[in-house]
Amino acid sequence: MAVLAPSVLVVALAVGAAPTRAPRAPAKPAATKAAAPEAAKQLEPLVPAGQRAKVAVLELSGLGITDIAKNLEQYLRNSIATIDGFQVLSAVDVQMALQDPKNRAVATCGGGVDCAIRVGKTVGADVVVIGSLTGLGEAFSLNLRAIDVNRNRELSRYQATVSGRDKLIPEVRLAAYRLVAPDRIRGWLVVELDVPGATVEVDNQAVGTTPLEKPVENLTPGSHLVVIKHPAYALFKQQVAIRPFEPTRLTISLESPPK
Repeated sequence: MAVLAPSVLVVALAVGAAPTRAPRAPAKPAATKAAAPEAAKQLEPLVPAGQRAKVAVLELSGLGITDIAKNLEQYLRNSIATIDGFQVLSAVDVQMALQDPKNRAVATCGGGVDCAIRVGKTVGADVVVIGSLTGLGEAFSLNLRAIDVNRNRELSRYQATVSGRDKLIPEVRLAAYRLVAPDRIRGWLVVELDVPGATVEVDNQAVGTTPLEKPVENLTPGSHLVVIKHPAYALFKQQVAIRPFEPTRLTISLESPPK
């Protein structure tokens, strides 16, 4: 495994500004809450309650696109750092530990899960993230793995193919959550209906009457059943796909009930 090289990265210019720290998930508009249809995937606790898990993001390999890979590597660190309960070790601290002559064998261990575990134990990390970014034209493939150092095993992995550099930033942001906090990924629903007084239900739970003043939040990505009830109109039902960290808009036109 190559020793990490210090990087002076202008992330805001190259691939977008780094996220600000959030207590649980990226900030969204205040919203009406709805329960998720089923429990989101949740990883085992990495450290005892009340402690923050230390994460080391190792150098992402980027064949032919080294500069982009380095920028995304830094953005991945910043994204994980915004997640409550995690502390990201700086690239400089990891580099200094691996450059210590006594750690030479670890610094050159060659990559892979076993090597990542050795690096993690050397630098004092609970989780080590390794991976690569490959690109051909405007098509990019992102492959990341999170390694649980304390349990000596792979914790999670994330693979995605995107078209266009502008898609890389949101994909890396999503990858950060998928790798270490998948249970905190949420989206929200905006219901657009010009009929007042209709009851809105999401997954069999009433969330308000139209016009809704706020989006319906706290929805896990995936399909959710939306039901609209109004005594003067036919019942409306539709499965709606919620996207992670994005608003999903549902524009509805109610029909008159059958005679």
